[in-house]
Amino acid sequence: MKYFFFILLLLTQSSWATHPRDQWLTLAQINNDLTLVESAYQRIHPGYGRYIDISVLDKAWQSIKNNAQQNNGMRLADFYLQVSETLAMIRCDHSKAELPKTLADAREIIPVYLPLTWTMIEDQVIVINATKQSGLKLGDVITHIDGMPINQRITQLNKYIPTDGFTDHTKVNAIAASSEHRGGALDHFGAMLWPTEPQANITYTELSGVTRKKAVRRIVYSEWKKLNTNKKRNFIDAVNFKPLNNHTGYLKIDTFVNYRNPIKPDKLYDPIFKKIQANQTTHLILDLRQNGGGSNEPHHRLLAHLMSKKFRPAKDVRVKTLNLDGLKKHLFTWEKSALNPKASRFNHNADGSYSFKPSVLDDTQWIKPDKTAFTGQLIVLTSRNNSSGSTNLMSALKSRPNTTFVGEATGGSLEGPTAGVLFFLKLPESGITARIPVFRYYNDVDNFDVGLGITPDVTVTQSKSDLINGIDTILEVGLKLTH
Repeated sequence: MKYFFFILLLLTQSSWATHPRDQWLTLAQINNDLTLVESAYQRIHPGYGRYIDISVLDKAWQSIKNNAQQNNGMRLADFYLQVSETLAMIRCDHSKAELPKTLADAREIIPVYLPLTWTMIEDQVIVINATKQSGLKLGDVITHIDGMPINQRITQLNKYIPTDGFTDHTKVNAIAASSEHRGGALDHFGAMLWPTEPQANITYTELSGVTRKKAVRRIVYSEWKKLNTNKKRNFIDAVNFKPLNNHTGYLKIDTFVNYRNPIKPDKLYDPIFKKIQANQTTHLILDLRQNGGGSNEPHHRLLAHLMSKKFRPAKDVRVKTLNLDGLKKHLFTWEKSALNPKASRFNHNADGSYSFKPSVLDDTQWIKPDKTAFTGQLIVLTSRNNSSGSTNLMSALKSRPNTTFVGEATGGSLEGPTAGVLFFLKLPESGITARIPVFRYYNDVDNFDVGLGITPDVTVTQSKSDLINGIDTILEVGLKLTH
């Protein structure tokens, strides 16, 4: 067995020596990809320049060109990092770069992931789950990786993490764990920023207060995903309800993603809200803390079961342009009609943008409450994970009477994000795919803080001691409000 692991280690080290991250892109290749990606974002992205002056973005793109010119080209990994940094400056959570296939495939061959999942609590990196081989336990505090303070690494990673508006406090969640960043930015970007040997030297502090150092084996992406046990990928598996007592129900929805294994949302909602009605439930705790958003229909139908008056999710939805000439061959999307937009579906605005006519999208149509709609006290549990669709849902609930938000300030945009349909722009030279949101939402809200999500009525976060003792701090505060 020892001989087997020795051979595996040699193979891994050999593979690392020829890692595709070190592929060299010529100056001509860099310039070709940059011309395409810059032009596409300028023409298509409806929030380009929304939170940052366009001249600053112009300089950022030019800086990449200058760096490539100075070195007569650039490593693939460095190009990916610099494109990611520039896209993050747009301040749109849906604007990000996906790994080229060669680099993505390497994540299943060359181990770059720490053998653990973690969260940031009280400014400490707390282990949530870890491989048995690592020997790390729930509650261990990671302080250093390969001699570098982990908080220093996190600080260096912030510039690569996109967020909606000015919700920078949510970046640490993406650094810890994110399917879109293939395991979280600490490992995802870290594998391109710092030397990553098959073993990582970790310094950590146990619950007893003893500080230890340990060499742990890094793992591949599929192994890391098995550790990330709390993540629900599909709406059909993410809806759970239980009565907590004679007058209080608890409804947890971890995602609205409903396109991989779709289901009519009311097939899940109707039995739950009929039970709530039959039990004469007066208080409902809605736990959305793991919900980053997803498809529109699940959150629209949930609102229909929670609102007492008719509502519309958005008062306007806009696109920046209908002209995709010269770009179409590089774009793909699940919504084919977006590549050939019909002018008859839009009203042309004075600023040059185009608004969907109110009857075209469900987002701008009035929705009537369901006959089983819950009208009692609603307590919504929030977290830094909330963004996009889950924050949009909460923006509608802000106008609902007898509703209290408990937890952490969210990501997303109370005013409305740039989201909806995404274009995937394949850069031909590097193989990088850049995501470009097509719609800008104007949520039907009266008041908002520019660039921010939901600020809870009662601010509370999970404490370290409660986490270790299996106590849900935020839920406990929510429960007290039902008494």
